[in-house]
Amino acid sequence: MIDRDDSFDRQALAREAFSWVCRLRSGEMTSEEADALMRWRAQGLAHAQALSDAVKLRRRLAEAGRAIVEQDAVGEAGRTAPKARRREVMGRRAFMAAAAASVAGAAIVRPPLGLWPSLAELRADYRTRVGERRTVQVADGLAVELNTRTSLVRRDDARNYRLELVDGEVAVDAADPARPVAIATSAGEAIGRRGRFSVRLLDAGACVACLAGSVKVVAHQQVTELSPGQQIVFDGQSRRDVLPVDLDRVEAWRRGLLVFSGQPLGEVVEEINRYRPGKIILAAGALKGFPITGTFQLARLDRAVAQIRQVANASVTSLPGGIVVLS
Repeated sequence: MIDRDDSFDRQALAREAFSWVCRLRSGEMTSEEADALMRWRAQGLAHAQALSDAVKLRRRLAEAGRAIVEQDAVGEAGRTAPKARRREVMGRRAFMAAAAASVAGAAIVRPPLGLWPSLAELRADYRTRVGERRTVQVADGLAVELNTRTSLVRRDDARNYRLELVDGEVAVDAADPARPVAIATSAGEAIGRRGRFSVRLLDAGACVACLAGSVKVVAHQQVTELSPGQQIVFDGQSRRDVLPVDLDRVEAWRRGLLVFSGQPLGEVVEEINRYRPGKIILAAGALKGFPITGTFQLARLDRAVAQIRQVANASVTSLPGGIVVLS
């Protein structure tokens, strides 16, 4: 005989756990909410198991989204194919975008941020997963390296090799290609032909840094030319002054490193979270301003957590799915 009340309780618990996971992945969890999550999990084995199951569900949804993206790799070949073949590829892309929406809809009406790739990411021509880096040879004399969690859409025109940065960060190596390369964002674009530069999307806008040669930044109907060691940050409404930048730190990810020099722990954790599955959460607000100096290997970020724990004298609680709480 089925205990209906017990079944209902398990379902309610599962919904609560999934809500917690959604909040974790949103990137907006506060210190108070992190404490509340720890108390919720500590209520008993059933709560801990429900949280573990919710994390596994999130992982399965993410894997389904990635599978759709991998199948869409034929889109790159479709550009050079006959018109009939291109129509077939575009039709397949539309189908897979719908499939992605179906996967999401089957799990939750409004899928939370980060549980699976967005439709914009699914339509990207080039994309990297968590912790992955990839170099794309766009043309002779033009290579673009994608950092972790990066998506690019190719929209070439008669004047430029044009790439739209949907998410993440890229480093451009231009050795005088046939046309300049333009990395476009919603707030402006960076254009270069000879040299190296990086473009990174921020919460509100983008940051362009010149690494070698020169790069032009077009934003708010103004053009700014950057020299090596300079960067500029801009968003949809304003533009900041040109500032010096530490080139070694900006390019460290290309060497498999993260370099920090006195950055507050809140910023350090936010950066580390880009490169590892799961999430590190600061449950103690006082830790956010703790200065961190050090060099961490991207391939061994679990060691970074141990180092931070020692330096900041923080306690560490590990949860399923790579979630780590520092308090």
